[in-house]
Amino acid sequence: MSLKGANSPTRGRKLRSTGTKARARGSRMRKPPADLEHQLETYKGELGEVLEQQTATAEVLRIISTSPTELQPVLDVVVKSAARFCGADDVTIFECDGQDLRAVAHWGPLPQEIGLRMPCAPGSVGGRTVLERKPVHVLDLQAEAEEFPEGSTFAKRLGHRTTLGVPMLREGVARRNDSPSTC
Repeated sequence: MSLKGANSPTRGRKLRSTGTKARARGSRMRKPPADLEHQLETYKGELGEVLEQQTATAEVLRIISTSPTELQPVLDVVVKSAARFCGADDVTIFECDGQDLRAVAHWGPLPQEIGLRMPCAPGSVGGRTVLERKPVHVLDLQAEAEEFPEGSTFAKRLGHRTTLGVPMLREGVARRNDSPSTC
């Protein structure tokens, strides 16, 4: 260890100067309590979403482990989890079946028949979701008769408006379509 310059007249000034700069930086870095509270609330919300996702995933995995050869109980849990996670009133999973979409699972108050078939066409949210292989979100499907003629007619008949279609892809090919709706 070297003590060279320990008795230097400028050494004390340099240390004081460095300490003053550090205190000034520290006071600039402090956030007002309101900002910290807002940041804490944001983190709590994000944590809640992560916990909700983990709970839904655990629930699906539990069902898979209890009935590994039966698909229907898994689909039933997925529609309930999707409704809870999306805050949706109603969720239906449609399966690609040839040129049609067929309802294979449903949860919610809208009258949705399991086995219901509809054409996989760009005029429905489910059809567009499958054909484009990406999520499709429509705020008021009843009012979108020009862009979604089949979907708009269907929405008017069942009484729902906001619709989100999300494709379930495997190797880039849509197998199923999860469609939460909000009345």
